[in-house]
Amino acid sequence: GYGMLGNVFSVALNQYTEFIKEHLDILDGENVNQSDADRLFITVNANKRGPLIPANALVRFQFMEILIRLAFKRYFESGIVSNELEAVNMMISNHLNPTLDTLVKSQQWRR
Repeated sequence: GYGMLGNVFSVALNQYTEFIKEHLDILDGENVNQSDADRLFITVNANKRGPLIPANALVRFQFMEILIRLAFKRYFESGIVSNELEAVNMMISNHLNPTLDTLVKSQQWRR
């Protein structure tokens, strides 16, 4: 899910949690658990305020940042890969690409 706060496209904590649990499948309970994911949300959302940046939701650049941080936590910090680029590549191939099929199918009614 996604939402709007005012006129700004954003992803609130509940929507983010649903996305990473039900679609992204990044939580493994060992390298990344729900508490880690929640702390990353708070970290990314903290101290970034402005008229177009909601207080309790992620805007586009923050959403990208949290995906990269999740990749680092799951794959780089755990030692599964040897560098950050490999971690991001693993995130894309193992978690984002499989999710695209579901997202594309959900938009077919627009055609």
